[in-house]
Amino acid sequence: MLTQKDIIDMISTKHDLHPGQVKRVIDELIDIISGQMEQLVSIRLHGLGTFVPNQTNKRIGRNPRTGEPIKIPPKVRIRFKPGFRMTRSSQAASSKMKLEETAKLMVSELLLYNSKEIDDGILFGDIETRLQSKLKDARANFRERLSNQSDAGMEIFETVWKKFIERRAKALKAMS
Repeated sequence: MLTQKDIIDMISTKHDLHPGQVKRVIDELIDIISGQMEQLVSIRLHGLGTFVPNQTNKRIGRNPRTGEPIKIPPKVRIRFKPGFRMTRSSQAASSKMKLEETAKLMVSELLLYNSKEIDDGILFGDIETRLQSKLKDARANFRERLSNQSDAGMEIFETVWKKFIERRAKALKAMS
């Protein structure tokens, strides 16, 4: 998770500013947003999103334990509606996760049908040679599923493949 300190460090490094200056600006931004929320004023930060305060009415609820009616006071809830850039980033992350899952399934399938060859390749250090045609087929199959993200997607496949081989090598070493 990225913290406020991490963000301050990133901004201060990128713009050659003192971290204290950046912290004061961020604190001021938080104070302004908080003050506007107290006054029930919506705030739109272009690209980031919109903060919308929503006041709920008082109402009667039920105590879940006893079933007796209780008074629920009015509250202000803050809803955040992501802006265009946030939505686009979220969609990109979702797409990347789907590609990683597909790559993991394809690599698992390679293991399932070629476990002896993979183990021998790891032990003798010639895994790419032993599985050349099968790995080539898996890469081609994965590339077909990519649509327009071929370079980034193939990097994901290669990363998943390397991590798998590293874990498998560790397991084989532990067994011997």
